[in-house]
Amino acid sequence: MLLSQDRLYDAVAALRAAATGKAAADRRLMPRFRVWAPAMITPTVEGHGKPFEAWVLDLSRGGIGIVAPRRMETGREFHVTLPSLDRPPVHVRCRVVYCSAAAGGSYTIGARFLLQMTAEPAAPADTLFPDRPPTGASAA
Repeated sequence: MLLSQDRLYDAVAALRAAATGKAAADRRLMPRFRVWAPAMITPTVEGHGKPFEAWVLDLSRGGIGIVAPRRMETGREFHVTLPSLDRPPVHVRCRVVYCSAAAGGSYTIGARFLLQMTAEPAAPADTLFPDRPPTGASAA
């Protein structure tokens, strides 16, 4: 027998509340799994944004927590690719739910998954080929 995801979360929250004598303060809809691994984040800016590296703090069925070198406004969308051990990676569009300053000039960002994309988002040409002029620019 396997417990459902919801039943497991409810049992863990109840056990934690009983052990601490406090009501469960963190009543998230889905449990989070701690992770500490790099990931490329691609902000959506008119279809494209310049990718940057961030560190994944945690994952849940509904979202992702990251530490990033730059601030992202609440409501801003980005793409992230989640690896898999035995399947193709999953490309996901996310929306920033919160962003707060963290140590060392970095930012802690929480984002909700919006949709699974069928293919990896195309990167702008100046990201893939840094020696070429950006699209629409003339080569001098």
